[in-house]
Amino acid sequence: MKPRFGLSRGYSMVELSVTVALIGILAALAIPSIRRLVPRYKFNTSVAMLQSEVNNARLTAISRNHEMKIVFSDSDDSYTMAEGNLSSGSTSWTGRGGNRMAGGAADIWKLEANTGAGTSDMTTVVYLPDGSARFFNGASEVGNAQDGYIHLMGPAGVAGLESRLAIKSITGRTVFQWARGSTWIDSTRMKN
Repeated sequence: MKPRFGLSRGYSMVELSVTVALIGILAALAIPSIRRLVPRYKFNTSVAMLQSEVNNARLTAISRNHEMKIVFSDSDDSYTMAEGNLSSGSTSWTGRGGNRMAGGAADIWKLEANTGAGTSDMTTVVYLPDGSARFFNGASEVGNAQDGYIHLMGPAGVAGLESRLAIKSITGRTVFQWARGSTWIDSTRMKN
């Protein structure tokens, strides 16, 4: 059979215009949602990097059989790490680098140790070769500390970005926790 004369194949200009308009409308609706996700992504990345550094300090203390300390500064959102010269009671510390929270994506706003009877300020976490952690405020050890908390906030103007890194003193294990109202929820137990 011969094709009929004047029969065209393809799409008309009206069909193409409607398709392009729909794509434009959908993109315009999606862009604000994506912009809201970017700060959360950067915050989560900063927190994950900090958790990795803290875990690395613990593992270094175990593998080298020397104390490792992390000194935090909430004034400029930075931390430094150093290796002690002994397995306990180090008298000399060698710097092992440090970091600043990435690009203002997360701010260290509070450091505290839980003593069971309340909380106390802390500035330093020291890991021992057995993997356990001790907490200090300056040069003074926080007595009877059970856990240490590094509280983190997202950048100003972005609501809902609050979390903390909990460090268990006996095991040295770190747990990432999200704030949900006035309750802290371990990331390992969060489903949504």
